[in-house]
Amino acid sequence: MGIKLRKLDRSDVRFQEHEQEFNRRWQHPGKYARVQEVFLARDISVSMSVRGIRFNRYRNGTPWMLLYHGTQRACYAGESGDSIHNCSNAECKFCSILKESFKISEAGSRNRHGMFGKGIYTTPIASKADNYAKNHHIRSQFHAIILCRVVCDKPQLMHQADHSMMAPSSDQFNCVTAVTKANGGSVEYPEIVVYRDDAIVPVGVILYTREGWAPRR
Repeated sequence: MGIKLRKLDRSDVRFQEHEQEFNRRWQHPGKYARVQEVFLARDISVSMSVRGIRFNRYRNGTPWMLLYHGTQRACYAGESGDSIHNCSNAECKFCSILKESFKISEAGSRNRHGMFGKGIYTTPIASKADNYAKNHHIRSQFHAIILCRVVCDKPQLMHQADHSMMAPSSDQFNCVTAVTKANGGSVEYPEIVVYRDDAIVPVGVILYTREGWAPRR
């Protein structure tokens, strides 16, 4: 059972904050987006859920970051009503994550593993998450990105890809951060990878429309 996500009114200060942050983090040239809806879980709902309890136990007081995750959506969840009603389509990775949270066992099951192995990939860049926010066999003007709380305060900085990774190379790290080309790395825009189910929890959704397409990872 997923955490209930409620739609925020456009006059809600939280909607405005997420809209401003989304716009600030939309950095790819050649494509543009406009936030249409923001759905958020209440803090109490997160902390009392099984996934929230697991997440808070793992982080043990460590601050979390709010990051974006784009994935395949095969339904119209979020496009009507005041809450998100998850579908049961096995091809809808979006609803699966919202219902059951992230699972390392599902990582890379569709497209092999990512640049840094079998992990759960997030990014602080909204337009990079959009590269992965695919509408699958549906016709919709909307796209959806999942908002995630992520424990990633001890990053292992990676300058080159390592597709064989199953975890950071040492216990002193709790995630992998891809270094950008501007800083001597191999990606255009940053990404953060965790390798534990309890290191990440989905807490919201941003529904948006976009124009243009110039995917640069």
